[in-house]
Amino acid sequence: MHTSVVGPDADPATRPTRPTGTLTLERPDTPPGADGAAYRPRHGQAVTSPVHGLTVPRPAREVGPACDGPLARALHLVLLTAARGVEARTALEPDLDARIRVSSPTALEPLVVRDDGVGLTGAQVRGLLSASVSGADVTAAESSSAQPSGLDAMIRACLRVAELVEIRARSAEHPEAATLRAVIRADGTVRLSLAGSTLTEPGTEVRLHVLEDHRSAVRGEALPALVAGAADQLRVPVEVDGAPVEGGGPLFDLDADAQADWCRERLGVDPLAVLPLGDGVCGTRAVAFVLPTRPEGEPAPPQVMAGGLRIADGPPDLVPEWAGFCVVVLDAGRLPLRTEGDALAPGPALADVRTGLARGILAQLILLEAYDPERFRRLTEVHEDAFVAAAVEHADVMDTVRSTLLVPTSLGPVSLEDFRVMDGDVACAGPDTWPVVGPAAARDGVLVVDARRPGVLRLLDTLGTDGPAVVVLRPADVTAVGTGGAPA
Repeated sequence: MHTSVVGPDADPATRPTRPTGTLTLERPDTPPGADGAAYRPRHGQAVTSPVHGLTVPRPAREVGPACDGPLARALHLVLLTAARGVEARTALEPDLDARIRVSSPTALEPLVVRDDGVGLTGAQVRGLLSASVSGADVTAAESSSAQPSGLDAMIRACLRVAELVEIRARSAEHPEAATLRAVIRADGTVRLSLAGSTLTEPGTEVRLHVLEDHRSAVRGEALPALVAGAADQLRVPVEVDGAPVEGGGPLFDLDADAQADWCRERLGVDPLAVLPLGDGVCGTRAVAFVLPTRPEGEPAPPQVMAGGLRIADGPPDLVPEWAGFCVVVLDAGRLPLRTEGDALAPGPALADVRTGLARGILAQLILLEAYDPERFRRLTEVHEDAFVAAAVEHADVMDTVRSTLLVPTSLGPVSLEDFRVMDGDVACAGPDTWPVVGPAAARDGVLVVDARRPGVLRLLDTLGTDGPAVVVLRPADVTAVGTGGAPA
């Protein structure tokens, strides 16, 4: 005895042309794909791997030293500003052995950061101090160019963790100029004068009188660790009390293996793939790390960095929703930042950045399919729902995954490419009909699509006139019949 499936009002015109059993279908009144509206790939607090059955914490939302608080941010901005000054000077003096030197605070001396950079002129100091006190906007050029700028954002960050910021500078462009001294207090008081103790070489020295609440973080072994976390994205050598601090260089200049190591260390995620996105609008650079597990919940916003410093989460819509299986790290380049220099400012350029990121991710996926098909296959298996959503919205994605993305059926997985050459109708059974239809169809050798997962019908619907008609079984269409495959 066995059970077959029929519709109550069988119509021979709806019978499939593939291997037939005793399965008869009735066309639904509602169009296929109605279940797809609920599909939305998101990130959640935990993610579960459908391949390994592992549940792991959601990737860290913080990147780099921002996770260590305002002191780490202030120190990173000091080092970043110093590095820009050093890069500007070495462009003028390529043979110069320039570096940044950090000295621990003592009972008599504050925390000191001294660089061999290009230094500052009196006009530059006055202009930047005016901006830092007035709260003027940080422009794109100030925040990203390799010049001794960004000092205003650095000062504002330092005044959150220090009662007093002292800056001494001597210009390499005007070696005959005197050493300038600026003292900025947390109450907004600024004093600019000639330094009583001059710098013997051009460069800039920042002296931070750190508040009591933060002093433990700059004493003993804590300071080298703090500096290492802030300096690993810099190209310029850094020393702490004479001992060198190793840095890997900017993330976007590393090879794929080193970028993957960075992702493991900083995000706590072993990426399934690394997609370098190259240069984009306004000098932006980006890399996308493909999550090793299927995300749930809200998509993780892109991590925005400026000169190696993680400044903020980017706007949620900066990365297309279909690419929610990626964590994107973006260097802000020349994009304008908000006044405090800690987030991207709204503007028309962001739309162009979004378009560039979408195209870049798609292009890298196409290359991955061509050069590493096995990795691409695993990627589509883990993030199938996201690829379904992307294929529905973008013809380019559909062309990429047509032969890779598999649709579950009673006869085993079938690619979209195979569906394109089928004639007749394709029967689909959802959660309420598959438990009865699926086993019987498999036994009788009849192809029925397993449409229990959201998005399967939407995916088939993208075939349009290039594929078979989709027929969805409803509970009322399915009855159990007697033996031998004949109606009871």
